Amino acid sequence: MDVARQGDVNFLGPKDKRSKDPGDSREMVSARAAALACACATALETALAFGWNTEVGERGGLVESRPSMRVLLAEDGLINQEVAVGLLEMKGYEVKVAQDGREALDLVQEEAFDVILMDLEMPVMDGLEATRAIRRLECPITSSIPIVAMTAHALSGTMDECRKAGQNAYLSKPIDPSALFGLLDRIRVEADVDHESRVEWI
Repeated sequence: MDVARQGDVNFLGPKDKRSKDPGDSREMVSARAAALACACATALETALAFGWNTEVGERGGLVESRPSMRVLLAEDGLINQEVAVGLLEMKGYEVKVAQDGREALDLVQEEAFDVILMDLEMPVMDGLEATRAIRRLECPITSSIPIVAMTAHALSGTMDECRKAGQNAYLSKPIDPSALFGLLDRIRVEADVDHESRVEWI
């Protein structure tokens, strides 16, 4: 199954690397605000195009009524985080964000998640290293939780590395929302059928 097909509406684009300098210029802040506003507008357009329920939820976000599914998003790009969280919450997913692979590793040992969306290129600990560490944990849940790789480098060699590291699926960035949600729906269905089995490579 080709889940990396790119459509007209994409999100999780190239990384937005935040400056380490606390004295960011006014122009930089304005540019980020404009990018975020544009991303949010795109998210709303996507929701309407897909016919999602755009009712405002408790946190002020747009939500779609459906059974909750907890998603761990491991992504260090600020704009990517905001857009991904917005789209996922619109579809009724509960999302927790990890800033890097190390934080993702810590979170899976503290909280329960149904799926992990794992960026491959992150500081401190990258996505492949984090996946290997999660699979090495002596816990039935972490050994079977679906982990989806996300990267802008859609190469066959990269996909092989993802499989070997213990990841279950691969999404190319920028990500097509329909491909993402189709994959999450498949993961949900397979988990409902057999809670003990690990989702194989999709």
